[in-house]
Amino acid sequence: SEIPGCANDVERYLHWCHARTPLNGAILIGGMSTRMGRPKHLLRTAANLSWLEHQVHILSPLVAELVISGAGAVPDELGHLDRIADLDGVSGPLGGLAALLRARPLSSWLIVACDMIMLSRASIEWLLLQRRGGVHAVVPQNPRSGRLEPLFAWYDFRCLSAVDQLIEQGHQRFSGLAESARVATPAIPDGLIAAWRNFNTPE
Repeated sequence: SEIPGCANDVERYLHWCHARTPLNGAILIGGMSTRMGRPKHLLRTAANLSWLEHQVHILSPLVAELVISGAGAVPDELGHLDRIADLDGVSGPLGGLAALLRARPLSSWLIVACDMIMLSRASIEWLLLQRRGGVHAVVPQNPRSGRLEPLFAWYDFRCLSAVDQLIEQGHQRFSGLAESARVATPAIPDGLIAAWRNFNTPE
């Protein structure tokens, strides 16, 4: 008869730990932008903001610290933001995630690719509501494509060992991480899917 009570106590403790973990944000830049022909994060919106500045304005109020992940030129207006370089010798966004998790060992991270310019506060709030005690990452699934969306997702520092293992095995993609029982893959609500759209070509 004491087992249900113990289970509830453990669940409350996990939620308490989760609530105390700082939430940081990172915008991923530095991709080759081969199809776009120029750095995507420096393209400008109709309001004459770079895509990077546009995302900074949306993310900044929602996180304790916002950083830029990866290499590449940054507008002077954003020179005050910390830069965290990708892990040496590891190509692709997995190296960026590993570097972030190591740079702030007791934080969690909301990461967004710089070409997801339809990012919205509502989509971020929905994503963060999917966090649970005992869950080390939330990688949403796009119900239209059936694919996971690891480049607009949430990662707790507790998933670092799984990320390191993928890197040691030579992986460059996040797919192996999503197979963990501690990674949630909720379906994105239909009204928010546009926020996970990325833009790769001028057209």
